[in-house]
Amino acid sequence: MRKPVKRNIACLNEKCRLYGKKFKRNIKKNGFRKKVQNYKCTACDKQFVETYGTPLYCKKLKKREIKRICELFTEKLSFRAVSRVTNHKLDTIRNLAEDMAQHCRETTNFFLKDLSLTPIEVDEIWTFVKKNKKELPKNFERSVAMAIRTLT
Repeated sequence: MRKPVKRNIACLNEKCRLYGKKFKRNIKKNGFRKKVQNYKCTACDKQFVETYGTPLYCKKLKKREIKRICELFTEKLSFRAVSRVTNHKLDTIRNLAEDMAQHCRETTNFFLKDLSLTPIEVDEIWTFVKKNKKELPKNFERSVAMAIRTLT
């Protein structure tokens, strides 16, 4: 049997003793569900997919297609124009936009309420990310998560 691996994933079961704790060697890969990695917590035996809690959760579109649609949103195309360019229904585009907007709202609320940042500081964070997105290191997301964990 292989040695358990430390993963940058935490158990999503609120009743689990290792809920929200990453790198505890309790998460193991457990196959795939519709081409998305499935994980299992060895402490509570609950299963979850890697996209849970993200705008990609339960989406039938491929990740590459969602990324393309989001890039078209940043070009300030209308929903109808994005629908025509990507050959998807208008309702699909609107639902995806709403899911992305809801995720951004939740992230901003986390900054404002849980971290007690001011709106100006949150705006500075988003501006920094927007300006430096091509220059950010690949492990930037992990370092931000670790910094947030130390603040809370």
